[in-house]
Amino acid sequence: MPQQLGARAQLVHAAIEVGIAEGALRDAAAYLRDKARPSTEAVRAGAATAAGDPHVLHRYGRTATRVRAAAALLREAAAELEEIGLVPADAAAAARGSLAVAAAKAFASEVAVETASELFAMCGTSATAAKYDLDRHWRNARTHSVHDPVDWKYHHLAAWELAGVQPPNHGQL
Repeated sequence: MPQQLGARAQLVHAAIEVGIAEGALRDAAAYLRDKARPSTEAVRAGAATAAGDPHVLHRYGRTATRVRAAAALLREAAAELEEIGLVPADAAAAARGSLAVAAAKAFASEVAVETASELFAMCGTSATAAKYDLDRHWRNARTHSVHDPVDWKYHHLAAWELAGVQPPNHGQL
């Protein structure tokens, strides 16, 4: 019987990943504004602050865009599950919901780890000091992201897109 229990549980995990990414981005912004020093190369290029470094601006903008995209996929998946309801009309509806959540979860997992890593690329060595505890974002993202393999989520998404193969109905996707 088609169901959405697994998809609904995975939606919560996707939301956790998005939250980790948003937290890492927020903390990176605060550190860049308040504590980070520009690199020698950035100063040579005319940046007075780390937040004014053109490479930091590029990295931050790219990362912020990916975090927003992860949040948008999460909202889209939640809306899909809401539309389908607690009891899907059929297997195709259940598959739609499961696949929407799989896309959100896989992308959010990747973005959370990337954002937590980019934080250090943008903020510099001093940001790794234990007193700031910024490494918690990477640790949380990496630990949570391996809860279930994103490779299988992408596998099922591709199987659906390329061959119309519905994901397994075992509540784990």
